[in-house]
Amino acid sequence: MTQAGRGRANSADRRPHSWLRSVAGRLERDYLRRDRLGELDRLVRRAQALGYRTMTLSQFAGQDPAADGRILLLRHDVDSDVARARRMFAVERELGAVGSWFFRRRTWDVAFMRELAAGGAEVGYHYEQLADLIKERGAGTADAARALVGPGRERLRASLSGLRATCELPLDVLASHGDFANAAVGVGNVVLLDDPPLRRELGVRLEAYDIEDRVDARFTDAAGSAAWWPSDPAHAVERGERVVEVLLHPRAWGAAPLANAREDAHRLREGVVYAARRARARRSGAARDGGD
Repeated sequence: MTQAGRGRANSADRRPHSWLRSVAGRLERDYLRRDRLGELDRLVRRAQALGYRTMTLSQFAGQDPAADGRILLLRHDVDSDVARARRMFAVERELGAVGSWFFRRRTWDVAFMRELAAGGAEVGYHYEQLADLIKERGAGTADAARALVGPGRERLRASLSGLRATCELPLDVLASHGDFANAAVGVGNVVLLDDPPLRRELGVRLEAYDIEDRVDARFTDAAGSAAWWPSDPAHAVERGERVVEVLLHPRAWGAAPLANAREDAHRLREGVVYAARRARARRSGAARDGGD
């Protein structure tokens, strides 16, 4: 067997094992992972002991960039598992910490949102209108996705009006949701708000990613076997980085078998339908090109 042939064979031999490890890891994370909220408690307590203040994203955006003091920004993207999000809030409230919380339509919980706002937290909308259109139209390229920005903005306009009415909160701070469809075409939902006149029209004061260039160290809870990406934010806190932002997702903080099973089934259905629509759109495009 040639060297190339041996390489292909070895790759094929590894493929099933890699797939099995991936599935096993997903099962452990979604259905067996221990509760990690004690880790959140320790992180915030240690930061406070070292002189860090917590504040909302809009409070941070509104302050003088040259202001002194250490800041810990707690951003929560509530993609799923609202029950654990409530427990996260209980931990932070006990410590007197505040943060910003962003809800998808799938996790909209008006009572909880009002509780957060009453407790000093910032409540915003985790929008995903472009991803919705990408999946509905079977868009398979960046150009096809960008062609949907206009309709996406119209949907965002309509959604914001209705959602504000349901919760009676300003919802003037928004955060783009990262959907698998955005990753498939390489265009994020954030492009919908890359339009200052539209922001003024919609009353949007801040998009969560606006502050990224003012943050000294940014971390997110990891979806994989590691707890954090790119590393544990506790190290940045110990080093005394001036502005540390931590992006939190309730799903990453412990197993929730029923909630995760529902979410996984929904994601699987969406993936299958999107793949079919994308293939159909590709065939339609090829047929049009062939007819020219």
